[in-house]
Amino acid sequence: DIGISLHACGEASDCVLRKCLEKKASWVVCSCCCGKLRRDALNPYTFQSTGGNEKEVSYPQSKTLASFMNATVDHDDVNARCVESAKRFDEIAKAADYSELGDVRKPRNACRRAAKSVVEWDRLLYCKEYDATDNNMHVVLTRMVPW
Repeated sequence: DIGISLHACGEASDCVLRKCLEKKASWVVCSCCCGKLRRDALNPYTFQSTGGNEKEVSYPQSKTLASFMNATVDHDDVNARCVESAKRFDEIAKAADYSELGDVRKPRNACRRAAKSVVEWDRLLYCKEYDATDNNMHVVLTRMVPW
């Protein structure tokens, strides 16, 4: 089995990854539109296909990134820490949502490229954490043009 997604907006990329992990299928995912990962972003495609618009995935996905983001929040309440780390992820996703091809490699957009890398590393780490005992799983994050 193989799952392939191209230009899967927002959490659609993550839904493909989760379904492939569940089915133990191989996959190739070319993600986009990171700004739609925000907790408050509504996706018209989700509404059209399901009649609802509830998020199926919470961010950050990986335990590794979540623990890092929680560790940087100065608050004792666990729920408040999780909300604060989710807000931080929202800001990262917003910054990562950039596709002006003429400007993408300019130094002024280095932060946007770094934000996109954080989003994609979160996906990679989630996949690696999904079943750490599966020695056959090989997850690779590659860079594609224009990045």
